[in-house]
Amino acid sequence: MQAARSLRNVPGSEARVALLSLLEDSVPAVRGVVREEIALRSPDEGPELAQAIARLRGERARLEGLRALIARKEDLSQFIGDRAPSVRRRALATGRVATRLIPAALSDRDPWMRALALEIGADADAAKRFARDRAVEVRIACARVVREPDIVAGLLKDKSWRVRLAAVLRSERMLEKSLVAPLIEILGEPPGRLRARALGALESLTGAGLADDKRAWRDWWRSAQAGVTLKPPRGAPTHAGSVATVNFRRLPVSSRRLSFVLDASRSMFKPAPGANGTSRWDLVRRDLLGVLDKLSSRARFNVILFRTEPETWRPRLVPASKAARRSCREWIEAATPGGWTNLFDSIDLALQDDAVDTIYVLTDGVPSRGRETARRAILDEIAFLNRYRMVQINCVQAGSEKGLGKAWHGFLDELAKAHDGQSVRE
Repeated sequence: MQAARSLRNVPGSEARVALLSLLEDSVPAVRGVVREEIALRSPDEGPELAQAIARLRGERARLEGLRALIARKEDLSQFIGDRAPSVRRRALATGRVATRLIPAALSDRDPWMRALALEIGADADAAKRFARDRAVEVRIACARVVREPDIVAGLLKDKSWRVRLAAVLRSERMLEKSLVAPLIEILGEPPGRLRARALGALESLTGAGLADDKRAWRDWWRSAQAGVTLKPPRGAPTHAGSVATVNFRRLPVSSRRLSFVLDASRSMFKPAPGANGTSRWDLVRRDLLGVLDKLSSRARFNVILFRTEPETWRPRLVPASKAARRSCREWIEAATPGGWTNLFDSIDLALQDDAVDTIYVLTDGVPSRGRETARRAILDEIAFLNRYRMVQINCVQAGSEKGLGKAWHGFLDELAKAHDGQSVRE
């Protein structure tokens, strides 16, 4: 890190080459500092930096260098032809590429490239052509940009819950009465996040409150629709907490495919505010076990604890059987807080399970370990990873923000808001 910082004000190609060589470093914190230093170099160096980064041999080095160029707001057109999908995707996602490259991206074999091209530069006619694309990512992108209500109505019936969810969110903003009936049909699906979100959209659009009773909504809409004026959502999304049967720290648990990502660093030994000396960890353990006791047997769940490294109870979600709950209870009761706070890697691990649709994050500290430890980098990377996963992220701030430093105030609120979630503080 000192080597990177020592090159901050050193001009010329030799200093540039020395700095870029550190992008291959195996330590994430070093690479983070190198990105910062590249971003701070003279604006005049932009073209030379972009060319030099594009020529780097290692995929990780090119990706890290690209992220520095993103911070500099450079044109990234030359990276659209990169041999690594991770680099091409990241460049196109910024939208800072030549318009002439969009048609080729729409024909790319990589679903992410087609989806991103749809979102950042395709016209309405192009979007219509992709409503039946075989890739979930592309159909999600189509749901986000298409303007025709009949196509959105079709996507509300898609076989993928992620596509249906994207269509629900689109319906909420289109204010088309023809989409209310398809939204009501989603209330007939098994209880879970999608059904709760569809109910939230119906309540927001119509102002009616009929719980998640599909028949009641059908009957009401049949008789009332002529006199109803649909309204756009205001402020935070409606999450229809009334359908939840259990809460985790005042957050409604309506999902049946959820992962808990919980801070088990050494600071969790501290007393919880207003808990008469009970530690933060004891409260977390108590609250988690209370949720598990009330979960439907049809739910699937997992728990990830983060210290210096993430520790997962199971590799993937498992059914909430009596045996699974007993096993998880024993695991949690045997766990002991210790080490540092690796938040980013733990959320990334939860997002890698395709079955997960909702994450509950609880932490009391500042991220200090993992691939990303800077606020903006964590938010940007999670936004990119979750772009087509569509996972809701809910957050709990355990303990006061006062000791975290001003730079981290509101971090969990921002994280939750960016991913259709809610956040609470102790």
